[in-house]
Amino acid sequence: MIGIWTATEQKSIQAVIAGFHKKFPGVTVSYTSAGNDTPTVLKTRLSGGKPPDVAAVGQPALVREFAEKGQLKPLTFAQGIIRRKFIGAVDWTSPEVIRYLGNL
Repeated sequence: MIGIWTATEQKSIQAVIAGFHKKFPGVTVSYTSAGNDTPTVLKTRLSGGKPPDVAAVGQPALVREFAEKGQLKPLTFAQGIIRRKFIGAVDWTSPEVIRYLGNL
């Protein structure tokens, strides 16, 4: 996972990852803090053919750019958990959701 969090926020995300690892010990999660360089780091990783499995991006325009270039993967593998956990928090009819998750 690549994300923008540094310093105290990075410690918090590391605590979340540690809690996840306790619950799912067979899953390995590593975090790379890219801070303000997250867009550059992601573009470099994508162009080099080594994208992260997950990226936390705070710039909607950057996400749109990746989508337009076909550089995002659908989250269809997570449909069930998303439906159960976030059904009231997401507009499931929006074109963006349908494009990446399919019709739930």
